[in-house]
Amino acid sequence: LAFICGGSVEQAQAALHGGCIIYFADLLSRNQPLSVRHEAALALANLAAGDSTQVSAIFEANLVPPLINAMADVDSELQHQAVFACFNLAVNGEEAQVAILVKAGAIEALVRVLESEVEDNGTLAITLEAVSVFLEWGESMI
Repeated sequence: LAFICGGSVEQAQAALHGGCIIYFADLLSRNQPLSVRHEAALALANLAAGDSTQVSAIFEANLVPPLINAMADVDSELQHQAVFACFNLAVNGEEAQVAILVKAGAIEALVRVLESEVEDNGTLAITLEAVSVFLEWGESMI
C-alpha cells in the first residue's frame, strides 16, 4: 500500500478511487501489528506529499487525529513516518487544512516528539522542519 501511494500520481489516485483511504484509521490503530501501522503511516506520508486531491482526501477521511496519535507512539519508525506525514500535510495543505492540523494538536505533538529526546537524526530534522512550517504559516496568517 505504501509503495502504491508513493508511486506516480496515477497510482495514488487509483488507490484513493479504490477506497483504501477509509481503512487507514483502523490500520493506524494500536490493535494492528506494528508492521501494518508502519505501512499505513508511510502510505499517508506518501499521499500527503502528493497533489491537492490526495492531501484533501486525508483531511476528508478524518485521518489527522489517528496520525497525531501515531506521533506519540514509542516506536521510532512509526513516529518518524507520522511526523513526516504531518510535515507533508503542513507543506502541501491549504490554510484551512493547516488550521485543522493546529486545532487537532499537531504542534503540541511535534513538541512532545522533541521533548522525548529523539535519538534518530532524521526524525529530529523532520520534526524541526515541521515546526518551522507551522511557524511560517502562523506568520502568513497574521
